[in-house]
Amino acid sequence: MKLEEKTITVDGLKTKFLHGGSGQKILLLHGWGSQSEKYRISFENFPENNGEVFIPDLPCFGMTGCPTEAWNISDYVEWVKKFIFEVKISDYVLVGHSFGGRIAIKFSSENPTNLKGIVLYSAAGITPQNKIKNSVYFGIAKTGKAILRILRLNFISNLLKKLLYKSAGVKDYNNANNQRKEIMKKVISENLEKYLKDISQPVVLLWGSKDTETPLSDAEIIRKEINNSQTIVVDGAGHAIHIENPILFASKIQEALRKLTYA
Repeated sequence: MKLEEKTITVDGLKTKFLHGGSGQKILLLHGWGSQSEKYRISFENFPENNGEVFIPDLPCFGMTGCPTEAWNISDYVEWVKKFIFEVKISDYVLVGHSFGGRIAIKFSSENPTNLKGIVLYSAAGITPQNKIKNSVYFGIAKTGKAILRILRLNFISNLLKKLLYKSAGVKDYNNANNQRKEIMKKVISENLEKYLKDISQPVVLLWGSKDTETPLSDAEIIRKEINNSQTIVVDGAGHAIHIENPILFASKIQEALRKLTYA
């Protein structure tokens, strides 16, 4: 499958996306800090007629512009609705990875029209204890940063921040620009588990057995809450199969699409 880079304006934001192929329409929402290009190798190994793929750079990532205010998940859901309208996608499968999985969960529960199935790929947003833990860590980080600034120990502050965010499981926060940091605070504060029961479409959970960012236990929570769901576990894989093994990821997405067809 050959993917072509395109640009449109969605909700006032110049938006880049990759598009190619024919057949079942597939809309993929990437993870935090990622972009559409990270999936090029995988989908260029798709047969040409195995799917018509749309992969946008989400707002504030890749080549797509940032909103003027920090968005929450609902804002991203609204943007996805507008992207679908602009590029005229109908009867599609939605794939969401990690942060994109957060968006996919809320989007799917509220917008079932024309949605044929969902692939939640190492989706984030459903572990309650993470919300508590992250709130505590962000509070500690904010207080500690103020104290270290007063003491003029900025070099120690930077080192401690890296260690703190790593131990909190939100290492992306320390690498984000100010706008993304504000977005992340809003994004991780919302537990999306309550939306799972409202998803009526068939769902395939695609997960790496060695995923430490969204562990396999998260997939089990999702599977129990969504009636028409099944799981594909990739043995030995981590959180980003499309980076670790792009060809394997392509084959697993095709397997997921087959499962959705017969669900």
